[in-house]
Amino acid sequence: LGQLLRNHFEQAGHTCIGIDRPIPVCQGGPGVDGAAIAAAGAALKREGDIACDLSEGLPEGALDGVDVVIHMAGQGNPDADFQDVNKNNIVGSQKVFDAAASSARCRRVIFGQSK
Repeated sequence: LGQLLRNHFEQAGHTCIGIDRPIPVCQGGPGVDGAAIAAAGAALKREGDIACDLSEGLPEGALDGVDVVIHMAGQGNPDADFQDVNKNNIVGSQKVFDAAASSARCRRVIFGQSK
């Protein structure tokens, strides 16, 4: 979903920075090959994109010059254990919110998650 939104906003003339895990992961869904989507996402990385583990926080200055954060990441696998959901959905999201709140320019966070 994040990649689709990115494509839409870039086509509308906005500059986007992708932030993803060092090795992208996608759990897929009915009829959707998650591994293929993750591989495609890795292949679509652009200069300026950031690879990090959100549960450890964003790198210093990651949101410099950013007006809006669209956060669509998280562990959506219905079979994931609570530790993985907590790390990726709760702790990781809180780190994104904290970084946005500390940013001099960011005024809005748009958040969506499957869990």
